[in-house]
Amino acid sequence: MTRLGTSSEFDREAAEPVGAAKPLAFTYSHSGQSRLRRSLIRGVEVLSGARTFERLYKDWKATPSSR
Repeated sequence: MTRLGTSSEFDREAAEPVGAAKPLAFTYSHSGQSRLRRSLIRGVEVLSGARTFERLYKDWKATPSSR
């Protein structure tokens, strides 16, 4: 059982200033995976057009219309 405040993730979040925006990562890979696995995931993301969706998201976020 993990106690509140002892998790490394909790500690990282507490160290960041309130309201600071984290850069959004458009990937399913993470540093806990092997380099080979991260490379395979990134390759599939590139082939499936993830960069196009990232660009569309950033355009939408920069100019939200009144919906």
